[in-house]
Amino acid sequence: MTASHIEEHSSEFHEPHWMREMRVKSFEFLLQRGIPDFKKCKIPEIPFQNLSFQFSKKMPKEIPIKKNPPKGSSGKIVMEDERVRSTALAPEYLEQGVVILPFTSALLERADLLEVYLSSLSSKHFYSALSDAFFENGYLMYVPEGVQIEEPFQIEVTQKSSEVQFSQCVII
Repeated sequence: MTASHIEEHSSEFHEPHWMREMRVKSFEFLLQRGIPDFKKCKIPEIPFQNLSFQFSKKMPKEIPIKKNPPKGSSGKIVMEDERVRSTALAPEYLEQGVVILPFTSALLERADLLEVYLSSLSSKHFYSALSDAFFENGYLMYVPEGVQIEEPFQIEVTQKSSEVQFSQCVII
């Protein structure tokens, strides 16, 4: 795995330039920093040059937002193996501009929101940099200023795969 692999993946998925830069910067931080030295546990060095990270080869399909969230909730996101499988949001919140999108769709449709929050992140820790460099799944939930969501919002996450996956869940 090299920075060029990350750049290729980012380019294939038409990620914005700032996203590609954030990924590469995070990856370079990993290489410089190395795994933290925890006194009481021995974690071996990660040989990034020998690893094969498997980015998805295709964009996830579009997930329509259902307008019938579970009773007593304002909405729900269901994630399985770090991929958004379904979303539901009460119609009144859709009308007020609340947005729920799988992360890959959000990068294409609402990059303006993500750039403000993600490009300002600076990975100062090994594991957050690892996630920033390699995540490809998750979701964006945006609630416009002045909109109040009165009922709970449900997020259901299950992991059936034995593979390590990284996701970003951004709530603005």
